Amino acid sequence: MANKRTTLAKKNKNLHLRNRDLVCPNCGEPNSPDTDFCESCGVPLGNMAATDPVKSIRSAAWAYRRIFSGPPSSLILVGVWVMLGPWLPVVPLIMAYQIANDASLGIGGLLELSLEFLWLVLCGLLLYRITTNYWSHPRKT
Repeated sequence: MANKRTTLAKKNKNLHLRNRDLVCPNCGEPNSPDTDFCESCGVPLGNMAATDPVKSIRSAAWAYRRIFSGPPSSLILVGVWVMLGPWLPVVPLIMAYQIANDASLGIGGLLELSLEFLWLVLCGLLLYRITTNYWSHPRKT
């Protein structure tokens, strides 16, 4: 993949210099100079992609999508487990405590329990996805 990027970047270097296009560092495709995101792969290109409030959300989404869609590095795998792993045992304990100490949950308590359960499922799915991506791709030795 890196060779493809390098080849595309070299191929588009003359185009970059001639037309004043901005070449994507990820895929090597030319983009207009006023573009904040690559039109081909969506990678953030300009400063506005990181500083504009709305565009920074798209930049963060691209980073998360890249983490969870491809083969992550060992550091990313450990980092995601450190961030989300502790929630797996803690959330059920919080839910059990709330149920045991509040006989009449009411609509607010039920909503809170359902959001906690949703958070638990989301953490579990993200950890499952990144772990299976890590183990299913061959490692370079």
